[in-house]
Amino acid sequence: MRNDTIAKELRRGNINMLATGLCVAIFSCAVLVLTARTNLNELLGPVAMTPAEVIKIQDPSKLLRYYISTSGSKVSGTVWKDGYETIDRGDKSVKSFTVTSEIQLLQLVDKMVLIRRKQSSKDTSIAGALIKVPSELEVVAEQLCKDQKLKAQLLPLLIDSTRFNWGGYFVLITFTTLLICGIVCIYTAINRLFDKFQNPNIKSLNRFGDVPTVLAEIEKELSNGESVFRCSMLWLTENWLITSKLTGLEIRSVKELVWIYPQITRHSVYGVPAGKSNGLIICDSSGNYTQVHLPADDFDYIGESLRKRAPWAFFGYELEREQKWHKKTRAAMIAEVQERRVAMENK
Repeated sequence: MRNDTIAKELRRGNINMLATGLCVAIFSCAVLVLTARTNLNELLGPVAMTPAEVIKIQDPSKLLRYYISTSGSKVSGTVWKDGYETIDRGDKSVKSFTVTSEIQLLQLVDKMVLIRRKQSSKDTSIAGALIKVPSELEVVAEQLCKDQKLKAQLLPLLIDSTRFNWGGYFVLITFTTLLICGIVCIYTAINRLFDKFQNPNIKSLNRFGDVPTVLAEIEKELSNGESVFRCSMLWLTENWLITSKLTGLEIRSVKELVWIYPQITRHSVYGVPAGKSNGLIICDSSGNYTQVHLPADDFDYIGESLRKRAPWAFFGYELEREQKWHKKTRAAMIAEVQERRVAMENK
C-alpha cells in the first residue's frame, strides 16, 4: 500500500507539514533564545540601583538585569536631539526636523552619565536600559569631553528610557505561539505518517461507507490509466475528483459536485502584462470549495470532462449564482443540484 497513489500523496503532504513545523519551531526557538535577555528584563521590570552601584559598572553587557531604575542629584538640559529630517524633493532643502528622543546628562554622586528620554525633563529619577554609549552618540560624548572637568566625570554609559516599550511582551507572545503551532504541526505530521487514517481528509471518507473499502475502490480507479486524467494538482477518474494540496489531498465524489467555474488571473509587473494563470473553482455539497491551478492546455479538457461526469452541476460563472453561494441561499442551491442528480440517475 505504500506505493499507492493516495499513500504517496499523503506521505508527501505529511513530510511537508513536518518540515514546516520544524522550520517554524526552530526559527521561534532561535528568536526566543536571542531575545531572552531583553524579554526577561522587560517582563521582570526595572531593578533598583543606587548611584554608587551604577558608577561601579564597567561593562553593562555582562549584566543579566540591565533594565534599571536610579535617581541622580542633578539633571542638565538637552545636550542632543535625535530625530529625522523631512527633505523637500524640489530644492532638497530641509523642511522640518522631527524629534524622536532627547539626550541629557544625569549626575550620579561625582560622575555623569548620558540619559535618553522621549522628551527632556527635570526629573532626576529614571528607569531604562543601562548600556554602553552607542556609536551614534560617540560624537556627542566627544564634544562634551572637550570640557576637561566634564571629561573626568563623564562615564561611557547611557540610560535609555525609550528602550523598553512592551516589545518584549510582543516577541514573547508571538514567538511562543508560533513555537506551539510548530510543535503541534510536528506532532500531527508524525501521527499521520504512522497512521494515514488520522488524516481528516481520509477520515471524512466515512460519508461514503467503510473507509478502507472506499480507499480500495478509489485506488482501483486510479490504477486504470485509460480512464484517469492527471495534471499538476488534479486526478479525475470515473467517480472521483482528487485535488492535491500542500499538506495532502482532498477527495470528492463526482456526485458531490455542485458548481464549477473557471477563474483566470492576469498578472502584471509595474503595469506591464506578465501572462495569466488558469484556475478552476470547485464547489461541493458540503458547502466547501477549492481552487485548482491548471496548465492552459488542460483547462478546457478538464471542464468538459467534469461536465460529462457531473451533468447535474452548475457550470460557468454568474454573479447571481455567486451571491446565492455566499449567502444563506447556498443550501437551496445545493438541494436543487442534488434533486437534478437524483432525477438524472433515476432516468
